[in-house]
Amino acid sequence: MAVRSARSLLNLPTMNRASVSRGRSELAGEAGFSVIELMLVVTIVAIGTLMAGVSYRAVLPESRLRQATTELFSAINVARLSAMSQNSTMTLLLTGAATNTSGANVTVTGTNNLPVTIAINSAAGASVMSPQQLTTEVVSVTVSPGTGAPVLPRVQFSSYGLSLGGGTQIITLTNTQGRVYAINVAPGGKAKWCLAATCP
Repeated sequence: MAVRSARSLLNLPTMNRASVSRGRSELAGEAGFSVIELMLVVTIVAIGTLMAGVSYRAVLPESRLRQATTELFSAINVARLSAMSQNSTMTLLLTGAATNTSGANVTVTGTNNLPVTIAINSAAGASVMSPQQLTTEVVSVTVSPGTGAPVLPRVQFSSYGLSLGGGTQIITLTNTQGRVYAINVAPGGKAKWCLAATCP
């Protein structure tokens, strides 16, 4: 009696077993995903992953070329500052698998086994910076003009920090995709780099 009167006071509908089971079956039908919906989501994710992978492979060589350019630029600045601080001529020399000379221009090529390497030495032959290898994405570095006789792929600074290259030296780095970045070393010794074959 007490239960019935409470239900009547609250005006709650009574539920029988048939209505409860019907409600459960309706919810079960609406709760899941169809096979077509799941296949569509998987296809979209696969296409997105493929596009991201292709984009990453295209950007990676250029990113490594940029890193190599900034590493060489930093080494040039180290050579210049070392020349001024130690009051001695400093030479930054590039080596690799092969060196080809064309007039005053010198090109150093690198391979996976013998990548292009940077070293800085004082006039007395002491090593100022341990040899540093550039990424194997860099297939060649050209110094124009090189210095010395015979012409070598190097950048030299006097004890005053001035370039001994006989004018502006242009150093170009080429990667496996043919992309070229450049570093200019002015007669005054200051260097700048750019994301192109020539710096303005």
